[in-house]
Amino acid sequence: MTDAPAPETKFNAKAARERGAKILERIKAAEKREEKWIRDAEAAEVAYANRKDDGNSEGKVYDFNILHSNVETIVPAIYNSTPVPDIRPRRVEATGPEPVPPQPQQEGAPPDPVAMQKFQQVAQEYAAKKQRDTSAKEYGRLLERAIAVQIDDNRLDAEVEGAAQDGFLSGRGITRIRFEADEAQDGSMGGERITFEVVSWRDYREGPATRWDNLPWLAYRVPTARETLERFADKGEVSAQEALNTTPKTGEEESETVCLWEYWDKIERRVYWVREDDGVIVKSADDPLGLPGFFPQPQPLQP
Repeated sequence: MTDAPAPETKFNAKAARERGAKILERIKAAEKREEKWIRDAEAAEVAYANRKDDGNSEGKVYDFNILHSNVETIVPAIYNSTPVPDIRPRRVEATGPEPVPPQPQQEGAPPDPVAMQKFQQVAQEYAAKKQRDTSAKEYGRLLERAIAVQIDDNRLDAEVEGAAQDGFLSGRGITRIRFEADEAQDGSMGGERITFEVVSWRDYREGPATRWDNLPWLAYRVPTARETLERFADKGEVSAQEALNTTPKTGEEESETVCLWEYWDKIERRVYWVREDDGVIVKSADDPLGLPGFFPQPQPLQP
């Protein structure tokens, strides 16, 4: 007798639209909460680039750009070379000298059986500890090489340097990670790799919290080509949500790029991709990386 398959949960388009609208409300509230900081960050970039105000940003242009000089000096002092992975056991088990077999009290006499039995027991325990130490060292070397492969193409350097520059200009430098893999025809995965990506402070929002560990959510603005979105989105769920629209389309030509918010909800441990213009959830997924801290990034660099 086999268990009957679990019934499929029917997609609730109305609940999805309400959730999408709530996500956009939270993102807009975060932008409102940081409005002054965003204005100051824009002014700092105007001064750093020594460009004239384009009317959308506040900031002055100086004859001698001391901000640019300072930042270009500080960033290399903070990050100047690719990190070298160093993984080793926290403690070594087989400490102390190797056990020595007991010696007979008289020359030519057999060793004491009790002492020999105790020695054999100690020797076996020592050998087991030594083997675990050897295995731990080999495992550490394997991890070191795996990490080195991920960062030896200088892409990490470029991304971290960009995050450091954002950190000293705007006060927030963000580097996120992505997991990528190649799917074979038989469905198996190969070429698994971790990639690094600096995220502009303009395209990042986070929920209210006084400590990073208590952050309930964060979100990234992701401009996406419409063709790419068509392949990425859950078309049936998107159509069901669009059917609830009460405002008819104006017939204007659609842009080739659609702006999404990639919303990481730590409480639900779920990720939502939400269209910025109407709040339609184009896709959602359970915790995709399985990281202890859930978010695909460390705490932002905030000097």
